[in-house]
Amino acid sequence: MSLQKETCVQIADPGWVSLSQAVFDSFWKNELKTGADGIHLRYTSPFAPKTVEINAPSQTLRFTFSDGSSFEAPPWDFLRKSETLPYDAFAAALLHKAVGEIWDTMNHSFNRKVSSRVVSLFARMDDFRAPFASIPSDHWSIYRVTDWENGTAVAHDAGIAAKKVNIPGRKPLFDQDQINGEVRRAIKIKGFPERGGEVGWQSRADLERLIGGYCLRTTGKEPARSTLQTLAERALTADKSTADR
Repeated sequence: MSLQKETCVQIADPGWVSLSQAVFDSFWKNELKTGADGIHLRYTSPFAPKTVEINAPSQTLRFTFSDGSSFEAPPWDFLRKSETLPYDAFAAALLHKAVGEIWDTMNHSFNRKVSSRVVSLFARMDDFRAPFASIPSDHWSIYRVTDWENGTAVAHDAGIAAKKVNIPGRKPLFDQDQINGEVRRAIKIKGFPERGGEVGWQSRADLERLIGGYCLRTTGKEPARSTLQTLAERALTADKSTADR
């Protein structure tokens, strides 16, 4: 496949969202209608989860079991990281199966929206420094997503694509650049959080608490734990990269 003749977009539009966010948003808007609805699962086993909540802003699925326990994570983490699953082997297997079924359903729904041109896709081909180019709606079916967290996909016959997805009017709920700035300001005043430091600023958990409070103040919502961990890791990496320059 060649996209050499496609119109290139030099700068990412601030209203674009990531590929994974677009899948969640599309399903939330077009299938659930009212947002993070609870879905009753049709499993009869006492070890199976009873409901699942799909949270579009944080891109997570939250499963609740009959004993009141709950597990929340992005679907790609559930499918590849055993630590996100219940300790009980039967419960873990059933939750893993449920995630696969739900994630497949969400992707099928998203693919239909791409095919019908409700959703437009833009990507940097082969090189993250390349300009953005439009992906024709009838080409999306030949791509396989290899990294949902970073929005990377590979065509059956060519290179890497799908870094960004264009859904007009929507922006990421939690702005990583703004969070990086908040963390940078805190580190400038207090230093990196470490044992023996200022009370309330001694661990990664304290950093995540800072980010959670910032997000709550600026967006009205606090990220899920897995999202907080990702935001904190990226903020620390960004700050260390800046310090090393």
